[in-house]
Amino acid sequence: MKTDDDRLDVKTLYQKVKDRAAFHERSALRYSKVYKGLGFFLTLFIPSFSAVLSYLTGLGMPLYILGTGSVILTISTIVQSSVQPREKFVKLSKVLIDLYDWKLELDSRMGEMSAAETGAVLAFLRAKNAELSQIGRSMSETTLPRTVA
Repeated sequence: MKTDDDRLDVKTLYQKVKDRAAFHERSALRYSKVYKGLGFFLTLFIPSFSAVLSYLTGLGMPLYILGTGSVILTISTIVQSSVQPREKFVKLSKVLIDLYDWKLELDSRMGEMSAAETGAVLAFLRAKNAELSQIGRSMSETTLPRTVA
């Protein structure tokens, strides 16, 4: 059975594979910035706000203030435990390293192959495309929060 890749020339397939890699890289960079910021904020906010809330309790603050603060603290803790921004940032950092290594190998191997080896170049590009799919699948684990059972 013929695939779309069988009808593509080397230059077109190479560009499509490079475009996919660029898409994954942009996506990983965007999400890593979000998770890095969220993780940094929650890591500082939760213990600090908890200390402030404990202090306010000792001062005899009204219950509606303490209750609101408790709800905010609970929601923040739930967000941190279900989204797990630190773990996702670390995973995305590893994905970005994998993408860099992948692009470096792609470019260096393409430079080594001659234009006369069209079949070998197409096979190589298809293999690199499959590797890129694996990297993309590993990125998908970082975009949705997990529930803690």
